[in-house]
Amino acid sequence: VSLKDEPIFSMTIPGKLQSYLAFGIPILGVLAGEGARIIRETGSGLIAPPGNAEKLAETVEELVQLSQEERLKMGRNALAVSTTHFNRSKLLDGLELKMRLLCS
Repeated sequence: VSLKDEPIFSMTIPGKLQSYLAFGIPILGVLAGEGARIIRETGSGLIAPPGNAEKLAETVEELVQLSQEERLKMGRNALAVSTTHFNRSKLLDGLELKMRLLCS
């Protein structure tokens, strides 16, 4: 998943990141901000800063050098994050509950 290093992108969680998490595979993130924080803190992949081709190459090499078990663990972490935090039904139920509370 890659995004330009723009202030607006650092404040959002890209939809494509949520989709990639649901695949349950390690994520190679080339982004900053909230999306990078999620990948880093959940152990669901590796991050390279946007606009830095040298660091991206190093990060790709690091990902390739990981053992199969390490990559599988990243994938399991990604799927767990997707299921726990980005489940569409849970998110919509939560939004509906908040709307009902605001309107009552």
